[in-house]
Amino acid sequence: MCAQWCGTCRDYQSLFAQLQAEFAPMTFVWVDVEDHADWVDPIEVENFPTLLMALGETPLFFGTLTPHVETLRRL
Repeated sequence: MCAQWCGTCRDYQSLFAQLQAEFAPMTFVWVDVEDHADWVDPIEVENFPTLLMALGETPLFFGTLTPHVETLRRL
């Protein structure tokens, strides 16, 4: 979960496109907390950027992480 005004968050947009190409059929989605407040309010995002990785409805990772492609690949 990100915000357009957050520079670190914006760095994720290009990484998501890169990772989507590498790891198809996985899905990488940018969720702006201001545009999609109804989705993220129940999650109570406190820091940006916050990643939620899930398999179906099962969360596998939830937390803040800087946009380093090698770290994301390892996850």
